[in-house]
Amino acid sequence: HSSATRLAEKLEIYGIKTDLNGKNPPYDIYHFQTSLPQSLLKAKLLSKRKKRKYQILMTGHTTIEDYRNSFLFSNRMDFALIPYLTKFYSYADYLIAVSDYNRDILLRYGYNPSRIRVISNGIDLTKNRKNPALRNKARKKLGLSDKQLFVITVGLCIYRKSPDIFTEVALSSPEHQFFWIGKY
Repeated sequence: HSSATRLAEKLEIYGIKTDLNGKNPPYDIYHFQTSLPQSLLKAKLLSKRKKRKYQILMTGHTTIEDYRNSFLFSNRMDFALIPYLTKFYSYADYLIAVSDYNRDILLRYGYNPSRIRVISNGIDLTKNRKNPALRNKARKKLGLSDKQLFVITVGLCIYRKSPDIFTEVALSSPEHQFFWIGKY
């Protein structure tokens, strides 16, 4: 499930119909998941329409704090992100914070707390249950015994997700296997 699909499912719980492909106008809500340049342009155009009947909703997960130390030269380019995000998020009627931490950052940026809602983009634990057949298949493929402990993390391998600490723990525990699944 993508985070957009999980968000759509959450909105459906509240009785809000969703259209992930944008093929059934008119809309009550336009949602922006990412802060790409084309999103900025679209948000600007949508916000300027007179007598608009829809709300502009944005997921506010892109922040300067999360951008820094995320890839090569990111810290040298973050100065441009500050005015960009300020402008982009200013077009939102409501911001979705993906965690309390994310909400606190958006509040520090000066966004109105009454216009921020926390809706996690984390995994849906009800759809991620133990599957003994898959477990055995994966252990066999990885050459692990049934009793051997192994630790997995999944995500983009960037500084704020602490690959350095993950590596330190792995090096200090050679009796266990550690796997990081994700791009660097």
